[in-house]
Amino acid sequence: MGMQIINFLCADGQSRDLSDFAHRVFKTLDVTDGMERDSSNYPEEKYFVGKIDAGRLMVALSDVAGFDDLPYWLSVNTETGSDALAHIEMLIKKMLLTAGIRIAKIENFDKKDMLRVDY
Repeated sequence: MGMQIINFLCADGQSRDLSDFAHRVFKTLDVTDGMERDSSNYPEEKYFVGKIDAGRLMVALSDVAGFDDLPYWLSVNTETGSDALAHIEMLIKKMLLTAGIRIAKIENFDKKDMLRVDY
């Protein structure tokens, strides 16, 4: 089975850095098994992952040009055919906005026709 992915870019005036932001997001969303990982594929060579419902949440710094006001990247993936993605998207919007985190859903992430939908 394939994966379905949803991407968000976020900003948070209460977080000092990526680690602070990831911990705040994980706590707000009740993410389990959250951990820091190292990878040269990400800015500052680190990112955070954890489980959310039937999906996997990744938190990293964003280096997407033109979105400098939203420095954090959240990506959620679930198995194709699962309706968990819509539930997780709703949860992320509701909980993070309530926590004071600015959030925008990014359609066609990292492609020429990227579309930003601010919430």
